[in-house]
Amino acid sequence: MAACHLPTEFGEFELVTYRDTIDNQIHYAMCAGDLTANTPLVRVHLQDTFTDILRSNRNSDRSWTLDKAMKRIGDEGGVLVILGNEESTDFLIHKMKMFEQQDSGTAPTMAKKQGTSRRVGVGSQILADLGVHEMKLLSSADKKYHALGGFGLTVTEYVTE
Repeated sequence: MAACHLPTEFGEFELVTYRDTIDNQIHYAMCAGDLTANTPLVRVHLQDTFTDILRSNRNSDRSWTLDKAMKRIGDEGGVLVILGNEESTDFLIHKMKMFEQQDSGTAPTMAKKQGTSRRVGVGSQILADLGVHEMKLLSSADKKYHALGGFGLTVTEYVTE
């Protein structure tokens, strides 16, 4: 859709935006350095109100916070893809009520997130569009992605904290 220079507290990035034609979400690619010169660091991050805006780690299974990923990529070069994830007011209220019930000991644990394969596909398409072929993926230790070859992508290394 559009691109611009974006100075941040974690360094200078080139911001490229994409609009998803299926659900009209806006996705962001924050690029630092030349993505084709070396094997860049890559993080694909699903936007979340509680972890990204409110800075909570409650019920979060992320080893790479948005801040940590931006700092590492800002320092070493690479791309941070932030996938839009529009959260309705009803969803946010439901999540808050679940937290409230957990606090009182009356709620089950949160359900696992759905739609992972679609998000991997969207993130992969964005990376391919940016010219990424090989990457060092900032990922949690237990997540390995093997079906990226169809997008022309290869993970050469999984980088944990």
